[in-house]
Amino acid sequence: MSQAIMVPITGQGTISDLNIGSTVPALAQPPFDFSDVFVYSHGWWTTANDAMVDYTRFTVGFATTLLKAAAAFGPPGATAPRFPRSALEVGIHWPSMVSEDASSILNIAQPLSFYKRANMADDVGEHGGYALVRMILEGRQAAGLPQPRFHLIGHSFGCKVVHARG
Repeated sequence: MSQAIMVPITGQGTISDLNIGSTVPALAQPPFDFSDVFVYSHGWWTTANDAMVDYTRFTVGFATTLLKAAAAFGPPGATAPRFPRSALEVGIHWPSMVSEDASSILNIAQPLSFYKRANMADDVGEHGGYALVRMILEGRQAAGLPQPRFHLIGHSFGCKVVHARG
């Protein structure tokens, strides 16, 4: 069993969906007893819709790879890798484009935003990403559940988001 959510975070690192503060802790407790958390972040020049497609494509491809690895892993007696029993998938969406409207004329200025978006990715991860991980850990702790394994997956500046230090 897996749950997936998209978390919008502003360029300053503020989680902009006010429901996330209650949703994430609720997902961290039973009946959503997950063993693993996958945190995804897209890179520069990506819309929310494109990010969701990318996250879904990655998840399906990753699951297929895990199944193939499990099938090929073993001779009898071999120790199989620990695969996720269940997962919470969290997609971080941050304003990596001048405009979310991919056909907007404003996006002609997108190449000029490279350095600003690089710095923004740090703020998004340092503040919003940190808050998100903290909500998950505190929700698990409040429920008396063990801490999950975290898998941080980013593309381009998304790597800066998921690896920023809070």
